[in-house]
Amino acid sequence: MQNRRLVHAGMSWAIACTLPEVALAQATADFNSARPVAQAPDAGPVQVAQPVGATDNPPKIGDPQSTPTPVPVQNNSPTVMPPTTVPLPAYRPLPQAVMPPPPTNVTVAQPAPTTPRFGPAPLDSEIVAVKGKWNPTLYGFVELDMIRDSTQSLTGVSPGYLPLARPGTYASQYGRTIFDVRGSRFGFRLAAPETDGIKATALIEADFLGNQLPTAYPAGPGSNSEYSFSTNPMLRIRHAALRVQTPVVDVLAGQYWQLFGWQPYFFPLSAQIPAYPGELYSRAPQVRVSHKFDADVVSLEAAVAAARPPQRNSDFPDAQAGLRFLVGHWVGVLATGFTGAYEQAAGIGVSGVYRKFRVPEFTANPTSRREQTGKGLSIDALLPLVPARVKDKGNALTLTGSFSVGTGISDLYTPGTPGNAGFPTLPNPNGLNPAPVWPQDIDNGLVTYDADGRLRTIDWQMYIVGGQYYLPPSGRVWLGGNYGRAKSGNLASLGLTPSQIIPKYTFWDAMAFVEVTVPVILGLEYAQIKQTYADNTVAKNSRVQMSAYYIFY
Repeated sequence: MQNRRLVHAGMSWAIACTLPEVALAQATADFNSARPVAQAPDAGPVQVAQPVGATDNPPKIGDPQSTPTPVPVQNNSPTVMPPTTVPLPAYRPLPQAVMPPPPTNVTVAQPAPTTPRFGPAPLDSEIVAVKGKWNPTLYGFVELDMIRDSTQSLTGVSPGYLPLARPGTYASQYGRTIFDVRGSRFGFRLAAPETDGIKATALIEADFLGNQLPTAYPAGPGSNSEYSFSTNPMLRIRHAALRVQTPVVDVLAGQYWQLFGWQPYFFPLSAQIPAYPGELYSRAPQVRVSHKFDADVVSLEAAVAAARPPQRNSDFPDAQAGLRFLVGHWVGVLATGFTGAYEQAAGIGVSGVYRKFRVPEFTANPTSRREQTGKGLSIDALLPLVPARVKDKGNALTLTGSFSVGTGISDLYTPGTPGNAGFPTLPNPNGLNPAPVWPQDIDNGLVTYDADGRLRTIDWQMYIVGGQYYLPPSGRVWLGGNYGRAKSGNLASLGLTPSQIIPKYTFWDAMAFVEVTVPVILGLEYAQIKQTYADNTVAKNSRVQMSAYYIFY
């Protein structure tokens, strides 16, 4: 009977260790009353083990270190409990339905989390890190451009074909300073595991040169302040494309560089953000199919593409095709833009474009339309005059060049509108107010109506040549320069206002770069653009640009 009382008291003690102070005191009193008393002097004291988890100072719920717990001591007199200010109620067994909270130092097992399900079942077969599954790569650069222009003609970092202020105007007499970070860029590349000989990759890339409201003084609805234009730019998608490579053909779908000109393989070196007069530079949504025929010395790549039409109402996609010859053993070092040195094989590219234009007849209320055809040819080359490799790029010398000719292809040269050409106003012999307006549904610069009311495409012939040289011994300093020219053979004869259209452009620049450390590059460029208006007025802008880049891969 005595042993049964002892067991019951011990169990009460163990439970009370997790109960409030009152129940703990009651359990202690019950334990002491149940403790056996020694029967004889030679009988050793009865040793009672502490409950599992108990210490000399077991914690109290809510304050683990505040209250010491008395430990029963073996002697021949009743144990006296410490005084307490709380009257002790009669002891009651703990109801079975109430479970004491777990001690704070015990880890409670939780059920295994349910794996979220995304997409079809094959994606749910196992949890795989994205890095191991799709090999994503983050790349891009942080860019600061500090620009001083000799005129107040250009608002951004890319000169392109934006019209310069005519001589004698206020803007042509005074300079402008621009600090800009909008050229900073980032992108992601994804590569899925190869399956049955098929490789699938994807690319999405953006910068901060998106369409923004024009700057106005003061800024108001429909316009921007200088501060907002420079420091709160718009995000812009540069590329968003996927490519599937098979043993037979490669397929590219999405927005990417145009096939016309085999962009960007033959791009020149530059510190400014392209493009320049004479350089093909454009991206567009497209579907492209290509195949590369490899050989020991020379490889041949053939491609065809259907791209975004220059006029959606033409109801005819841009048709492009090209051949590119690469000499795999003739490798040079170059940088496209300012992206740092990389290796590229010598090559020659030939490409063409064919397109349709369908615009309303030249009246205020057209009932029919007029059609014209645009077409173009581009020949591009990359020649490593002093071949080299990136690991030993000192003394490397590489030349690039592009020649293009065509009609109705001005949208392939950006930014701006080559020629600054638009459409004439409708005749208004009766002096109507408001004057009649032609419902234009095509961008400027591609076609126009001449003085006889005939729809005409605008012709262009352009070229740009450039070179870059890496100073020995390390090649961490490199120099470059370009010369470009663009000319329209028929723009001045189409009856448009001579003081507004620009049929001729010339451009040249010289630059130097230094690789401070692996990710940091500094650049300095001097550039000059001349624009000849149809009335033979020549506008000119000189630019000095210093840039800093942090390139990450």
